[in-house]
Amino acid sequence: MDTETLVRCFNSVPKARIIAVMVYKGDMTSKEIIESLPDISQATLYRSIGQMEEDGILEVVREEKKRAIIEKTYSFEKVRRELARIVEDENDKDAFYAIMASYLLVMLDKFKRYCSSEDANILRDGAGIAGIALYATPQELDDIALRISQICEPYSKRTSAEQQAYIASIVVTPPEKEARDDWEDGT
Repeated sequence: MDTETLVRCFNSVPKARIIAVMVYKGDMTSKEIIESLPDISQATLYRSIGQMEEDGILEVVREEKKRAIIEKTYSFEKVRRELARIVEDENDKDAFYAIMASYLLVMLDKFKRYCSSEDANILRDGAGIAGIALYATPQELDDIALRISQICEPYSKRTSAEQQAYIASIVVTPPEKEARDDWEDGT
């Protein structure tokens, strides 16, 4: 799998959403992916999963015969490692920018669809955005990310009918070249 194939994948809303749910939930079967993304047609999801498997984005890690069909369990872990390699070993800034831009476009599309809906109610639905200034080392940022994932883990599975599915996303900007005084006073 090359960087261009990966970037094309992130440019596809259904494929990017499959990746997002798998990053959050881990290895999944096609059935689990479909259940997690009910607003995307099954045909689109099956076609996307098949193309992602063919392109090497998704790896089959288990096959289990269930009645007359073979159920495959897919993993995104191989690509996560490739992304880490691109960023850490090659420091491929263009690829990183393309992946980040594609990811943000997918998120913008999600908000556009939400805001275009007649029944959208920001306060009722809990949608929003928040930001905070941090002073941290890269290791401290890794620790923060781990803690946030641990906090979110109990909410990764629906436990009541009232719960709705959300995607919580954390984007860390590149470091500021100079400390900003206005961060100190909370403005």
